[in-house]
Amino acid sequence: MTTREPDAFSVLRLRLVLDENTRRRLDAAMAAVGHLERGLTQWSLSNLEAMRRTSRWRETCAMPAGLSTTGSVTGQGARKVRNAALIELRREFHLTEYDFKAQILELRRDSKWICDHVPSSSALVHAAQVWESFAAHLFHGAGRPKVPRPWSNRVLQGCVRDAGRGAPTNEETVKAEAAAKLPPPGHVRPAGAASPCAAPWRTGTSRSSCTHRTIGAAVWKSR
Repeated sequence: MTTREPDAFSVLRLRLVLDENTRRRLDAAMAAVGHLERGLTQWSLSNLEAMRRTSRWRETCAMPAGLSTTGSVTGQGARKVRNAALIELRREFHLTEYDFKAQILELRRDSKWICDHVPSSSALVHAAQVWESFAAHLFHGAGRPKVPRPWSNRVLQGCVRDAGRGAPTNEETVKAEAAAKLPPPGHVRPAGAASPCAAPWRTGTSRSSCTHRTIGAAVWKSR
């Protein structure tokens, strides 16, 4: 897919045909991610309950919201003051996306076995997903996030890396010739070189140690 949108991404759904050893490794990685999500959700729910037990939370919620019954803004100043107080409370109790990502990396680092199965790049993607469920609960009135069961997790997020353009396509070449211009430069990977889109848990690399641009995420499912 070719696009100029900076936030565009593609999802690749692949059916994996695995040997027994690879299947066991992938099952262990999925279970490890499930334990990370479980630990992160429990930590976040504990922080959420601690925040809501404080008098500051009740006082902040009682402040004028600056909204009418139809949801339109009636008091911009009051709304800003209330939102600023709520943001300060969330930061104090570590209920921000930054805190979620920092905590999942800490959980991964403190574990004696998860580091061998889940790269930090995958853990960060799962942390963002857990944060989305809490954000929906905090900001949009969605239900309280539930603590997942580690062994029922069958999804492992990964990163697809872009090592550069391939050779110009025939369409690009024809278009360039019609405009009396050179086709866009391409980069062809040398024969025998490792694919930049290899799974990070197979290659031992992570996004933090890779200079390639991340162009999407792949969802890996075992049979």
